[in-house]
Amino acid sequence: MVNNSYLKKENKFVREFFKLNRKKNKTRVDLNELLLKYESFKLPCYIDILFKDLFKIRSYCAKVISYFVDLDYEYIKDNMIEYDSELKVINVIQRRSIADKVIKVGDYFILLECNVRKSKELINKNIQTFNGVSYSMVDKGKKIGKTKFIMISFDNYDQYGLDKDIYECYIKEDKKGEKESKNYKIYHVNLAKIRNALYNTSNIADIDGRTRILGYIVNTNKELYKKLEEDNEMIEESQIIKEANEILESKTLELGDIFDKSYAAYTIDVFESGERKGENRANTNTAIEMLKRKIDNKTICECTKLSMKKIKQLEKKIAVK
Repeated sequence: MVNNSYLKKENKFVREFFKLNRKKNKTRVDLNELLLKYESFKLPCYIDILFKDLFKIRSYCAKVISYFVDLDYEYIKDNMIEYDSELKVINVIQRRSIADKVIKVGDYFILLECNVRKSKELINKNIQTFNGVSYSMVDKGKKIGKTKFIMISFDNYDQYGLDKDIYECYIKEDKKGEKESKNYKIYHVNLAKIRNALYNTSNIADIDGRTRILGYIVNTNKELYKKLEEDNEMIEESQIIKEANEILESKTLELGDIFDKSYAAYTIDVFESGERKGENRANTNTAIEMLKRKIDNKTICECTKLSMKKIKQLEKKIAVK
């Protein structure tokens, strides 16, 4: 069982990560320090980049989808196709991502969306774009027919206060909002309730397979997920969680690369704001690449026409400790 002091520390860890993520000049050093500071935790998969990577894992994605459609898990795993998640037909100005992931399997188009914060704007966006999905995902002139569109929205909060782990609803077809569509359905997964179920049990065997799988998105307790993946009473779910964990451990490390790129981009912006007319973006980019290749400063200065002072400043700024 996880006590309140543990949950408070975990929430602090997540808040500090998001604060770091918003920092313009962040590096892998910053990330490593944060992970060492909170070594008993792992990053939750509702963080956008990890959420998308989690659902690239076929076993995990197929198992989640199997809870919401009338198709066998093995069939889903063998036949699902990942689609472009951008609208293609709607006005170019309105072109945007319709979901974090879009999966096609059988007669189903499944949209996977993760909402970290409670926001009316986000909820409205999800519903509005969902209404236009058929125009993007079904060929022009083709009737929708048996095709079913399902949005699975993973909410890191209790959106409706209904004390349900999954809340389902249909899109209303008519203007009065009375007739329900047979082709469109939305599921809201209450990650807050699922998380509480995981964190407030005295016996890990009491946690059912669906709660284990869906709870992996928010579970940051290393001790708990080790118990989940080693439970022989639920071999299939345990193996899926183990596979997902092994893959996402490496993905977490890759965040360091992204942070370093962010730092390099920030450095470029800082230097370009003070550069002379002839010292343009191309020269700055070239200097950064040459510094990474350990080329001497004099040669870089000659090739890029940047001043030696700026080369040394840039060298100091981009150095990864």
